Amino acid sequence: MNIDLCKPLELPGEFVARLRAIESSCLSQACSESLVEQRNISTLVRDIDQYCKNNRIIGIHYTRALPESIRSKGLLIQTGKEIRETFLNEHGRLFSQEEILAIKEKWDSYFDHCQSSARDDRISFNFTETKLGGSGTKYLLGL
Repeated sequence: MNIDLCKPLELPGEFVARLRAIESSCLSQACSESLVEQRNISTLVRDIDQYCKNNRIIGIHYTRALPESIRSKGLLIQTGKEIRETFLNEHGRLFSQEEILAIKEKWDSYFDHCQSSARDDRISFNFTETKLGGSGTKYLLGL
């Protein structure tokens, strides 16, 4: 069965009822990290995760990854430094040296230790399209 997490109301009724029960908590939080600290929500997350692992998930991954790369290599767990080096190795010829220096400067100013420790060696997904192009994706899509 395909699961489109952009449409949570199409999950089995048990999950929909449990999601509706936490709706006010979800609406009052800006990000999920604080939500999953609540026992009932972390249990629901684990239950939906297990359900998804037994089915096929349809989601949105906010990268500019090339589909053929994902098909041939899969989703790779890398550090941001490795990702940026790969980008320059594969596409650097499209930029002047001045542009490459400007890109590296932007990267260095944004991907500090705090950003890197939160992102490195992780694959993050967002299963809603509501934030696409919003302020939450400004820097990611802007780079």
